Amino acid sequence: MLGIHTPDFRHLRIREGQGLGGLARSERHTVRSLNYARDSRLQAAPVAETAREGIVSAMATPIVVDEQVQAVLYVGDRKLRPYSETDEDVLGEFAGYATLGLKRRATDAYRRDVLRRQEQERLAYDLHDTAVRGLLEIGFAAERGHEEHGADPDVRANLASIAAAAERCMDALRGQLDTLIGSSSERTADQVVEEIAEASLRPDAGHRFTTNRPDSTLPSAVAEALIRIGQEALVNVDLHAERPAEISLETTAERWVLSIADAGPGPRSTSGHSEERAARSHLGVRAMQRAAEQVSGQVERLSPPDVEGYVVRATVPTRNNS
Repeated sequence: MLGIHTPDFRHLRIREGQGLGGLARSERHTVRSLNYARDSRLQAAPVAETAREGIVSAMATPIVVDEQVQAVLYVGDRKLRPYSETDEDVLGEFAGYATLGLKRRATDAYRRDVLRRQEQERLAYDLHDTAVRGLLEIGFAAERGHEEHGADPDVRANLASIAAAAERCMDALRGQLDTLIGSSSERTADQVVEEIAEASLRPDAGHRFTTNRPDSTLPSAVAEALIRIGQEALVNVDLHAERPAEISLETTAERWVLSIADAGPGPRSTSGHSEERAARSHLGVRAMQRAAEQVSGQVERLSPPDVEGYVVRATVPTRNNS
């Protein structure tokens, strides 16, 4: 807006195809006009506003970024001036510099978005590592106390309230974390298993992770549900079993099946530990079931014969989830 004197011209809004700027936008190259008021090529030109500004001759050139016209650079003269090809080249070169500036600005904005996104994800994962896992431990402790002090109705009621509150807080926090991360892309089976592994409280425990079709892709909703189920089950293993677990994701044409199997508490546990573990309802099972139901799936918690451990198996049909 350098050199502009009248407010009407300063506040002009030129539409596609309108005036000299609109013609440059449509033609996608520099256009020159010796006498703006008498130029027959111009459609719906703001002749009156241009005349009041005193502009007689003018040039306009589009600024194109990523194949899209982002702006129009306009130069006018208050006397009759036959702009030359050299003038046109200079204006085009200046527009090139303006294009670089817009690209740099877009690149900087993209970089800021990426950094903000990375910080959001770091915060979300840090919260998961602390708050969500802490709530899980609170819930498990409350349910264990519920079993151990079952004779006292007041204690049972208080511990049940603690477990329920922990579960509500955990679900609410996870919902916020999902929003914070905002993930909506598909994942491969290997990526799903890798995200499950990241939740382990004992990364050196020697858990085994396998997939039958590592490159197969899962829809976003299915991937999120299986990751949540797998993380819940793996944290449960890390809290209550000393032996490594087997985590597998099987993909077929009809279903996705995630299994988390552990061999029990291990030799250092007390003799009553497995009975206590078998009797406990486990806070996370309900959350896993809800996650499965969101994608029309189901979760089973099995106790294989002659084995101390458990198997958590989540099955999600491909039908209605493609």
